[in-house]
Parts: sequence; C-alpha cells; structure tokens
Amino acid sequence: MFQLMKIERSLHKCPEIDFDEEEWPLISDDELRAMEEKCRGHYRDDAYIFPLFRKREDGLDYIDLYFWCSGNRFQKYQRFIIVEGYRFTEEKELLFLNILHEKHPFIDRFEVFCSKVNKIYPEWHLSYYSQDRFYKRQDDEFSQAMEHLYYASHRSGAKELLYKSGFTFIAWNLHRIPSLNLAGTTPESIHGMPKKLLRIMDNPQLVGFLFEEESIELSRRSYLKFSGYIGKKQPNSIQWEYLCSISKDSKAYKFKRSTYEGISVLNSEIYWERYAEFFRLKDELKDIINIETPKPVDLRAALRTMRNLKDVKNDNIYYVRDYEKRRKLYEYSSDDYIVVMPRNGVDIVKEGYFQHNCLSTYVEDVLYGRTEVLFIRKKEEPDKSFVTMEINEGKITEVRGSCNNYPCADIYRFLEKYSLDVGCKYVPEELVEDYNCPQELFQYFQERRAAKNPFLWVHEKVYYYREQVNIWDFIEDDQSHEFPDDLF
Repeated sequence: MFQLMKIERSLHKCPEIDFDEEEWPLISDDELRAMEEKCRGHYRDDAYIFPLFRKREDGLDYIDLYFWCSGNRFQKYQRFIIVEGYRFTEEKELLFLNILHEKHPFIDRFEVFCSKVNKIYPEWHLSYYSQDRFYKRQDDEFSQAMEHLYYASHRSGAKELLYKSGFTFIAWNLHRIPSLNLAGTTPESIHGMPKKLLRIMDNPQLVGFLFEEESIELSRRSYLKFSGYIGKKQPNSIQWEYLCSISKDSKAYKFKRSTYEGISVLNSEIYWERYAEFFRLKDELKDIINIETPKPVDLRAALRTMRNLKDVKNDNIYYVRDYEKRRKLYEYSSDDYIVVMPRNGVDIVKEGYFQHNCLSTYVEDVLYGRTEVLFIRKKEEPDKSFVTMEINEGKITEVRGSCNNYPCADIYRFLEKYSLDVGCKYVPEELVEDYNCPQELFQYFQERRAAKNPFLWVHEKVYYYREQVNIWDFIEDDQSHEFPDDLF
C-alpha cells in the first residue's frame, strides 16, 4: 500500500499543505472538549471522525477533519485538512492511511456529510456512498469515504480516476491488485479491462477476483464468453461465480439460462456465503462428483452433500472394509436388475444425494461393516441411482426408492429370487409400514397371501377397501360358505 503511495506521489506532482495553525486555525477548546466527551460514550474503540466544513479568510473552502483515536499508538486526536488542489506531506499521508486501514473510523450522520460534500465539491463524486449499495453498512465504508475524499481532492493518479469514476471498492483495494498501469488515464487503461467488467468487479464479494493473475484471466475469459447473456443488467456475486465455474471447466459444467436467471434475485449475504461455499467445494471435489448449480430451494441439500463428501474424503476410514469379500457375497445380476455394493463412503453420500434421502448418515456403519447398504440398478442403466437396500444381520431390513418412496412391485419380486440365491432372510410385508402404498404394490402382497392362505387374502382385501365386513364372521370350521357377491 505504501509503496503504491510513493509511486503515485512521484508520478504526479502537487503542492503540499503545511498545516500552519495561523493559516488553518484550530477550533476552540470548548469544541475539542465536546468532541472528547462525545467519544467517551461511543461504542467503538477505534476512531471517531468529526468533519467540519470551514472557510479561510480569503474565502477558500476546506474540510477540517479531527480523528479521535483509541490506543497508545496515536495521540488523543489527529487533525487533517483537505483542500482542493493540495495533498498532505508524505509523513502526514502515511499517518492518514494507517488510521484508515488499521482503525475502523466512524462518522455520525454520514449521509448528511456525504450530501454536503457532494454539494460543495460535486466533481469529487462522493455521492456514491449514499446510494443503495451501502444500504447495509460495510466495515470499511467510512474509511473508503475518507480515502475517496482525500484522493479526489487533488491530482493523485490512478486512485483519483477510480474514485471519481465510481470504482470505490477497486480503488480501496488497489494496492492488492497486480499488473497495474499507474500511468493510465482511464479506468480501462489502468486495469486493461472493459469498463463493464470493472463495474462487475467493483463489488465487495467479487473484488477479490482482481488480486491474482489467474483469477483476473478467468474473469476476462468469463466476460468474453458470457457478455451476450449478461446484457444491460449487471450480474450479482452468485451469478458471476456461476459463470466463472463454467468457464473454468466447460466440459464438466454446462450453462443453463434458467439457473442463471433463477439466482439473479439472490443478493442476501446468507445466500452469497452458501453459494460461495458451494462453488468452492464444487471445484475442490470436481473429480468425485458433478453436481449442477442448484436452485435456491435445493441449495441446502446440495451443500450438505458437498460437506459430507469432503469429510468422507478426508476420513481415515475411506474404503469399505473387506470390500472384495462383501462384494462377492452380496452383488448380484438378473435379466433386468443388478445389485451393486458401494466401494467407499463417497459412493454412499452420492447415492443419498441423488436419491434425496438420509443415506449419508449410514456411512460410518457401512464402512465399518455394522450394516450393508446396496444399490439396486436397472441393468441397462448401471450408473444411475434407482433403489437402495439395507441388509442387517442377514436380513433385508429396508428397500426404498427416490425420496424414500416404495419401489415398484417388480423390485420386490426380484428380491424374492435375490434372497434365495444370496441366502438372506426376506419378508416383504415387514418392509411396508402401512397400507398407504401404491395399488400395484398392494396387489403384490395380496398375491403372496393368496398363495399361502386364501382366507387371509380375502380378509386383507376387505380391510384395504375399508368394507365393514369381517370375513371371519362368514367362516366356521369344516363348513362350506357363501360369501357376499360384492366382496370380490
């Protein structure tokens, strides 16, 4: 930061203000005591700024700034005078920048202050700080305003141009940006970027893209590729992250206009943090899973999956214990379906995500062999999630499709043969908790009961349709019976 300051001072010569108290008189002792008293009751312990708009005897307007700072590093207060066409001495400018970047200054009635500066010095364009972009206070807002005020007041080079052009976040972080053309006469020539791209980058969440050469190049590439989609409306932070993720790996991620437009309304800090984490994890785990950028309603589930994948990936117990032995015991293939065993925790978490269930909570039990989770797939689509099955202590204990729905009856018929060939216990009636199941599945259970006990089948049929008939009222031991015509 201070190296940049010295370069700019050497490139642009400007008269310096001498802070002579005879020429620039101090305020009265009563006013100083009032300032000190007001600072004592202030909740911050950093710096309180008192700006005064004053006029010299010859009619010259100037802004008299009194910085009341805490700590032992600074005196009780520091005074800075901003005059159009003048700059501080190098020592004074260094002190001024130190306070702005190390302290967190506060100005009372900030909007009124900005309005008055803009009225007296309209060419400084300080009005940017009173627009909607600062509806929620930024930590460095007051510091940016003071730096803007100083650099816009005299010929100071790149920062003057950027602040006056409204690129406040870029100007504030200029010392962190590589490959600058400090001799440039426009924002575009300083950064070597189109003005519209700089407008996108001038955002507290996105200005970090300018801090490294690699991310700068990614931003240029993303802008060139998607400038036609962006149009007149500037993308928000989440939309820009989405475009950059596609530019970084266009083979893995495809642009979807519906997704891009769907996240255009997300400007809240909570959504920004969640999507920022999602894009970061997506890039980190791109070799494991390819998850499309989710809609806001699905973001939480996608983010939970990414976090679980990261945890499983970093876990010491990553692969299923005795995998080959367990695979030979449980994997199976028929004409229509196959049964696949997960190789590691990542497979389990991915299956849970695509099936929209809580399978990721089973990871540790499966990896340690406390239970078995198996994937039932269609033979023609072996890599696509279809049905998930659990086997515990040699018995099939759960069979569920997507969103924990019951699978079709064909799966239960398939499991009859599977259980016999593999040698595990299978009681399908115990896998359905109630009669709120599809008609097809209910018919399957009727057929099973009919094969064993026709009377039981009739009773279940009556119960399902809620008929007020008890089949056992019509049955007596060792006798033939006639049933009501509408019973079947």
